[in-house]
This record gives sequence, C-alpha cells and structure tokens, in this order.
Amino acid sequence: MELKLKIDADRLLLVEGRDEVNLFKALLKHCLDNKSEIQVIDAGGINKFPVNLKAIHESVRARPSFQSLGVVRDADDNADSAFRSICDHLRKAG
Repeated sequence: MELKLKIDADRLLLVEGRDEVNLFKALLKHCLDNKSEIQVIDAGGINKFPVNLKAIHESVRARPSFQSLGVVRDADDNADSAFRSICDHLRKAG
C-alpha cells in the first residue's frame, strides 16, 4: 500500500499523533509568528512512521525547494532505542 501525502511546505515536522499535531501547531504559531511555514504531519502512531517517511520521501522528490524534516516521537521507556528506531526508519526511507 502506497501512501500519498500532500506536501504544502518546504519544512515538515512528522509527529506521533493528533495530540502532538495540536501541540506543535500551537507552539509554532506562537514562536514563529507565522513567518516561516512548517507543515505538521500526523504519523498515526509509531508503527506508521516507516510508511509516512517513505511517502514523504516520494512526495518531496518533486519539490526542489524542500528544506528540512523534523521527527518527534515519544521516547517511552528507552530514549536511545526510540532514537535508533527513527534513524533506522529514515535510512530505510532513503
């Protein structure tokens, strides 16, 4: 199953779920004063990060102005393991 994402910005923030989307949208609005557009994308849980990262990779290939991707994931009980997991997903997504 291939996921298609609509990319509306040159900076993306992939977060774990809907609560994080609401938090980061409010935080970015407050901190950036709408000077810089960052699209916040709901991954739909930690198990969907790989699919979303692959879809982001495919979508931004056609966007030469793309600049950056940030990823926010809960550390749960092991921050090192969570970090390694995201790094592995990023490598696999290309």
